[in-house]
Amino acid sequence: MKFDDGVATISGECVNEATRNSAILIAGDVKGVEKVVADNLTFPPPKVEEEKEKVEFYEIVSGDTLGGIAKRYYGKASLYTRIHAANKELIPDPNKIYPGQKIKIPLD
Repeated sequence: MKFDDGVATISGECVNEATRNSAILIAGDVKGVEKVVADNLTFPPPKVEEEKEKVEFYEIVSGDTLGGIAKRYYGKASLYTRIHAANKELIPDPNKIYPGQKIKIPLD
């Protein structure tokens, strides 16, 4: 990983696409990082039995809660646990999210 003038450049090989996406999210949540470049952060193609992770990325805004985000995406606020589980490395406590934080929303 390299950091220069607000840009974090990460490279290497990940075990899968989900790990790559998590690495990008974590790098983007570091204070002072304005942009993440991950063009050289690779992963092997999925095996036939593996399915590509279906996610959408979302940036937290002031006033958001995981329950509110879950209601918007899934129709039920109680499904916030699904979002929390997908982002547990970024959000240890589901009640502590902050504006600018980038999270993934599982869509499958």
